[in-house]
Amino acid sequence: MRCNAFILGKHRKQSFHDSHFIAHRKLELIHLDLCSPMLVPSTNGNRYMMTFIDDYTRMCWVYLLKNKSYAFQIFKNFHT
Repeated sequence: MRCNAFILGKHRKQSFHDSHFIAHRKLELIHLDLCSPMLVPSTNGNRYMMTFIDDYTRMCWVYLLKNKSYAFQIFKNFHT
């Protein structure tokens, strides 16, 4: 008898659907990622990293955060 975790581990994830939307101007489509806590904090004590990437220009903004709870405020500031 196999446990449920073993059986679920053997399942394949469904792949994401291909996006057919392509940005035609700056800041039309932004990709956002919030990275997990880093094992070793930066010299200022930051453990998280939040990135914004513009789909059209491929310009990247990186924000370092001490706590994950700051992510929404960073997003709001970026959006304005």
